[in-house]
Amino acid sequence: MVLRQMREKVIPMKSRAKSNNRNKGFSLVEVIIAVIILGIAFSPLLSNLIQSARINGKSRRTMDATNMAQNLMEGLNAYSADEIIKGFDTLKAGQNLAILPSGMACSEYGEASDGTTLNYNVQVGSNSVNGTPKYCVVSANSVSGNTATKVLKSDDNKYIFYMKNVDGATYTDYDIRLTMDTNPYHKANAGDPDKYNDIEVANIASTNKFFDAIWQDKVNDYEEVAAQIYSATSGASGKTKKQIIENTKRKLEIVIDDTGTSTAPNYVVTGIDKYYFNAYNAYPYSESDLAYNKSTILYNMTNTGQSPRNVYVYYWPNYKTDLEYNDGRRDDFIVTNKTDLPVKVYFVRMSVDDTAVTTATSESNEAGYFINIRVTDHNNSISSINNADTATQQKVEEFVETNTSVFTNMRENIMHTHKENVEKNASGAYINTYYKENRVKVFFRTPDGSTGGYTDGMQVTDLARCKKLVGDLADEKDKERIYTLKLEVYEKGSANAGFPEENRVATFTGGALQ
Repeated sequence: MVLRQMREKVIPMKSRAKSNNRNKGFSLVEVIIAVIILGIAFSPLLSNLIQSARINGKSRRTMDATNMAQNLMEGLNAYSADEIIKGFDTLKAGQNLAILPSGMACSEYGEASDGTTLNYNVQVGSNSVNGTPKYCVVSANSVSGNTATKVLKSDDNKYIFYMKNVDGATYTDYDIRLTMDTNPYHKANAGDPDKYNDIEVANIASTNKFFDAIWQDKVNDYEEVAAQIYSATSGASGKTKKQIIENTKRKLEIVIDDTGTSTAPNYVVTGIDKYYFNAYNAYPYSESDLAYNKSTILYNMTNTGQSPRNVYVYYWPNYKTDLEYNDGRRDDFIVTNKTDLPVKVYFVRMSVDDTAVTTATSESNEAGYFINIRVTDHNNSISSINNADTATQQKVEEFVETNTSVFTNMRENIMHTHKENVEKNASGAYINTYYKENRVKVFFRTPDGSTGGYTDGMQVTDLARCKKLVGDLADEKDKERIYTLKLEVYEKGSANAGFPEENRVATFTGGALQ
């Protein structure tokens, strides 16, 4: 009995001892050994995770830089080489680099002529200029004091520029180096030694409503003109819409104005469309015959943040079937640039179908159609456009480069191709009469002190000077005017360090056929 009781006491004590041994846990040595083993096992995995994070971060940064470079490249390709060069050497007070796409900005830009040294720079915030440009002649400007007027040919036909702290809606700040190479397609021969990318033709395919001011005639516009004249003008009763339009003289004025301040310009382009109606076909038309007057804003810098690049006017000629007055000139176009902003204006004549308000384009109508184009010199820099002296010729060339350049396909018969229009025989004479050099009558307007407006304009009598002021749209040399661009994106601060290779994030290349 006593032995049994002793056994019952001993067995539970042994069970409790075993239980306590099982709950004791790991010793410190065991924990250290386990940590070491885990560290050895997971070390490669952790390294891979860190490396993967770094690669992902670099990839995102490279993609970000590449997207920005592509966006910038697409914007630059819309400009000629001269426009890009002048852009980097021009400062408009209170304005960012004008050739940058909207949404992008930089704190400084200029030339890096040897690829690493910033020899000329424009400070956007302070509107200050430092150094002497290598690629441009810069003249004083009443608005900002620094405007590139003439491009100087680089010895190797390469032009290197830079931008600091380029940013946008989704971009980290970067420094950019831009190399433009005109060498592969540089035209150099005895007769044309210094011509390079000097585009004097319209790249119509590159028009963009974001960069350019655009006017385009539409059937509804003619309907509106005819309806207003019919309802408001005596003598229009009983006439059809087409007869009303055919008895009008059209004046379309393109006005480039600055509605901003000297430190914050705001360029606005307006189209003012006027129709003069005389039921009795009396000539000349007077201001009392004005029957339709409408202004349309074509471009406002407030909406884009940048200056207008070009102005394109796509219009239908008004072929009069029942009136041949004077020398047959029908339409009148006026270009009034009231700013110091160089602007190119293109008048593109389109073929027109026969409708209730328009007369169709035909060989006979084209043969007798002419226009007036009036170019305005708001600074009155040329006293007499017809002076034969060398100084006047130089002033005309400077005016075209720094103020307003006008181009049109008016001299060509739009029933035919450009090649057919300008074909010449071995002696240099035109094979046919499709192309007429006198199809455009050019006038040069200057300020009129007595009225506060402008004169009607002095007719330009010299044909060569007419073509300098109003050039042609199409020209065979445009096929030879090509440049390539190399855009390198660097980490912020690289410009001051000479663009070290290890700081380069992305490279983007492209080209443009002007």
